[in-house]
Amino acid sequence: LHLSIRRQRQMCIRDRSMMTPLVIGPASVPIVLDDAAAVRDPIAKGKAEGTTPDVKISGLLTEEQFYGMCRQTADAVFGGILRHRPDAEVLIEKTPENLKVAEFILKVYPDAHFLHLVRDPRAVYASLKSAVKTFEKSSSFPGNPMEGARFWLENVNHGRHISSLTPNYLEVRYESLLRDGVPELRKIFDWLGLEADDAFCERTIEAASMEKLRKLPGAPASFFRKGEAEGWRDDLTEEEVRILEYKLRDAMDTLGYERAYGEGRRPLKVTVEELLQNNYVRLERFTLRTMRRFGYVIPRKPKKRPPAPSLVPQTIRTPQ
Repeated sequence: LHLSIRRQRQMCIRDRSMMTPLVIGPASVPIVLDDAAAVRDPIAKGKAEGTTPDVKISGLLTEEQFYGMCRQTADAVFGGILRHRPDAEVLIEKTPENLKVAEFILKVYPDAHFLHLVRDPRAVYASLKSAVKTFEKSSSFPGNPMEGARFWLENVNHGRHISSLTPNYLEVRYESLLRDGVPELRKIFDWLGLEADDAFCERTIEAASMEKLRKLPGAPASFFRKGEAEGWRDDLTEEEVRILEYKLRDAMDTLGYERAYGEGRRPLKVTVEELLQNNYVRLERFTLRTMRRFGYVIPRKPKKRPPAPSLVPQTIRTPQ
């Protein structure tokens, strides 16, 4: 989260993907919301002294005041959305990056509910692969199955970690929603404390069919693809599937996703990638040692390669 007071007389609050301006008085003081950061005011002690005093953000705002400001801003934004649907009982904010800022969200909205939708990593990579080729050509989406495996596992782990932060967490499988739509939706509505009968759930499923979604105005071309659980079989090559299944074999087994090629052998590209990474680390260390030998001061040491991440276990809470 970053808050800054700009010369254009705006205070901007941004969490990765959202920028919300609040009009305030004129100022030109940058504020970074980090207790280690400081507010620098060249006027505080006078320019003649030539000093720039540091004031920690905790000396300006209490934690309660800061998160109260964030709550007011978010309430204003969400209130504007709800005015378009005054009959709505629940507002859903479905920015994927919410997974990575759950702790912040819970400080702003302690009663927030997190619905985590988990999908087969092969289907996720097939969708991302299509997006990169069509409407998201300049995005940071993974461009190969090795990166795709890391991308999927990192995000699933962020989501599952939320179960240890709040009891208001529910994990749902994409494949279960496709296969058993009505009972899965009933489970979600019950979790939210909302009344919904089978007829309502059936209407909801019909309204969200791929045929109707493709007719929505403003959607990028090819945004809504097949919406099938096994569509990846036609979209990915055998090599891509083998790489994903090898890199994610433990996580897929834990989540119950059956591998198409069983145990299989280590794909050649995985071996080559790991060799290149190891050789890069060795080369970096050799270069630093050589430069120090010739008198160069190199304070930084090469980072050790982190171990391969594993699937974060979901915290199962017993309803009170």
